[in-house]
This record gives sequence, structure tokens and C-alpha cells, in this order.
Amino acid sequence: MGRKKYQEELENYLKESKKPVLDFKDKDEFAEAYTEFYNTSVLQ
Repeated sequence: MGRKKYQEELENYLKESKKPVLDFKDKDEFAEAYTEFYNTSVLQ
């Protein structure tokens, strides 16, 4: 019942914060995706 509401609120907050966000990745993709995200979004 409330789950969708909280998810929408969180997504809106993240968009408004204008901070980089790494989308969910499966465990097989996570290491490479995290490294790329960190190097291109966080360190800039």
C-alpha cells in the first residue's frame, strides 16, 4: 500500500538533490558499474 508512495517520494528526492545516483545493478554487473560511476560521477 505505502510502498509505491515511498518509492515515488524517494525518487523525487533523489532527482531534486541533483546528486549522482547509481541505479540498481545485479551482483554480476555491480563491480564494473560502481567503478565507472565512481570515476565519472563522484570524482568530478
